[in-house]
Amino acid sequence: MDSIKNGDLVTLKGFQDRLEDVPIGVVISTKHRTYYKVLWANKELQRRWAISDLINKKKLEKLNIESSG
Repeated sequence: MDSIKNGDLVTLKGFQDRLEDVPIGVVISTKHRTYYKVLWANKELQRRWAISDLINKKKLEKLNIESSG
């Protein structure tokens, strides 16, 4: 498992089957080693899924973006 650091793109675990509804955010700080402060890109999805800015690390997964070419 990749460790999550500040600046990483993240999403909530369990959204592989619902790509159109995936909340994506950027980690902006770490709180108490178990929580991350996340800036969510889509505020509408954040409200729909009732996602807080402060998220337990067990609920997040790092997005691995591969560049082509």
